[in-house]
Amino acid sequence: MLALLLAVGWSSTALAQNSAYLTLDPTEIANSALHGATIKLVPKNATFLGGGGGPAFELEDFAHPDDWDSQEGHLTAAAQAGEVRLNATGLAKITLEGAPSGLTITSAKLLASEKLHSHGRATQGHRSAQITLAYTGSDLRTDDTVTVTVQGGAYGLLSHGNQNADYPSASCCSADFTIKAGPPVDGVFVSPTSLALTEHGAASSQDTYSVVLNTDPGATVTITATVPAANTTDAEIKAGSGSFGGSATLTFTSGSGGNWNQAQTVTVRAKKDTDNNDESFNITHSLSVASGPYRSITPAPVAVSVSELTVSFSAATYNRKEPSATSNATLGLTLSGARNTATVVTVERTGGSATPGADFTAGPWTATIAANASTGTVNIPVLHDTADE
Repeated sequence: MLALLLAVGWSSTALAQNSAYLTLDPTEIANSALHGATIKLVPKNATFLGGGGGPAFELEDFAHPDDWDSQEGHLTAAAQAGEVRLNATGLAKITLEGAPSGLTITSAKLLASEKLHSHGRATQGHRSAQITLAYTGSDLRTDDTVTVTVQGGAYGLLSHGNQNADYPSASCCSADFTIKAGPPVDGVFVSPTSLALTEHGAASSQDTYSVVLNTDPGATVTITATVPAANTTDAEIKAGSGSFGGSATLTFTSGSGGNWNQAQTVTVRAKKDTDNNDESFNITHSLSVASGPYRSITPAPVAVSVSELTVSFSAATYNRKEPSATSNATLGLTLSGARNTATVVTVERTGGSATPGADFTAGPWTATIAANASTGTVNIPVLHDTADE
């Protein structure tokens, strides 16, 4: 078997229709009240966790362990008034679509049923649910519509009394609510606030973020984006169609004919440096304006991480039987990211008992991985002898 060392050389707002079977309360939530808000999910002509003559599912399947007495097979005193917190399996059956970044469901519970079996089975009583939201994102600039989807059908949370007749599919039941954006507040909207790049001209070696003002500033605003001096060998930036460098300037004009409400783009491009280290830093923004409310505003920074492009074998070991004549051992290669130009990979031997010229044709060996591809192969000619190596 050959032991090889790898050396790399480089050349070159969702909208969904409301279900006829699910309603939400409330259907509108203010952006400012979004974190910690609760929404009641009311199924129509159905119930959560079985009911009527349809399938009845054990609450144990979806109940939080603290709400279920596994020895006695019924709800514990912690499930007040028959309410049941959902476990991870149950929570996963309620999803959000079209949600802004940072919006999640942190918990959910089934509300009390009018009739409940002593062993925890839902009967003909109607059972609704309630979800609690968390929001860690920024203030919305416009209203946003979010769709809540509940898994129905067999072994889902929702069922109809007539053997799921109204709930034939796994995710049949959805309804919308609207997040209402508040009035504009003076400020600078930067999005996204983090970028992940890769060195060496990979397809992911550059990315963009946008900057826009929330309100009319009343005077011309100049924002300068700057790469820290210590990281100018790691990345460079430009505004719009300008030139790359260590800083970039954005100008926003005021008034009805101004461009203060038009997003401008900053492009960040990773540079090939001389080390093998990953880097991270913040692009900072300074704001200059002659007068008005924007004089006291500092735009948010953008966090940038730059990762080295790496290459590895696609398998930890390779075994090759010696042929009666020279033939190739083919080794798979994988790049950590596709480059926009061809990549030349050099493979060298290190250690092992195999002898160059006797057991294999001496290296190093090279392979070319095509542009925009992340995999390739390298061939090592294997020679015939009578011993294992």
